[in-house]
Amino acid sequence: MDKLFIFDYDDTLAENLIYYTRAKLKFVLFTAEALGPNAPDPISVLKLQEEIDVANVPKYGFAKERFPTSMTQAYKAICERTGVSPSEQAMTQAYAIGEEAFDHKGYRNNGLMPGVMKTLDFLRQQGDELMLYTKGDEEIQWSKINATGVKRWFGENIHVVADKDADGVRRIVGDHDPLRVWKIGNGLKSDVYPALEAGIGAIYVPWETWAFERQHSGEPDHPRYVKLPAIEDMVDRYSTLP
Repeated sequence: MDKLFIFDYDDTLAENLIYYTRAKLKFVLFTAEALGPNAPDPISVLKLQEEIDVANVPKYGFAKERFPTSMTQAYKAICERTGVSPSEQAMTQAYAIGEEAFDHKGYRNNGLMPGVMKTLDFLRQQGDELMLYTKGDEEIQWSKINATGVKRWFGENIHVVADKDADGVRRIVGDHDPLRVWKIGNGLKSDVYPALEAGIGAIYVPWETWAFERQHSGEPDHPRYVKLPAIEDMVDRYSTLP
């Protein structure tokens, strides 16, 4: 009762990584078709694109331009390495492939992940407060939020931010008792560690994430850190949360 549960959105409430994965695979095929025998092997293409995308975070943050820009930069780098001059048309195509990661139709059709509705309904029935705290491009994040209808549970208690850190967590927690607050997410880097640093509990629900989010020191050893195999396990663990 009277707890505050702060939820991440991407790959916690609804799938997100899958859209980027599809775009990356399409980029590999595009590179193979555009460069023919000059194209590197698929693993090299994926690795290069990922390295460039992570390196672009300091400049672009999590704005929607970063991922498509990384595609064009990766294609240009591959061309330079193979001695091929990239055409403007090919560069435009590479950018367009990156934009396909923002699948507005997919957000609506795929909906929420298994167990999410059951968990949110349960927490509301306990009289607890729910908050959504998600980082990324504001336009894209709101597109996802509106497509999946999560305002049904969160109302206006939704925060879309450019990045997540402990100070940001403290701001949204406000006057709530930290011992009654929990942050739920699939990212150790952006969900768990900022929550624990801010003095609240963290519930880690593992789901595959991208290279930037894998830059961490592993799972923490902390009395208010809980790892659950699936989000619906919160229902059974509710009464025993430390």
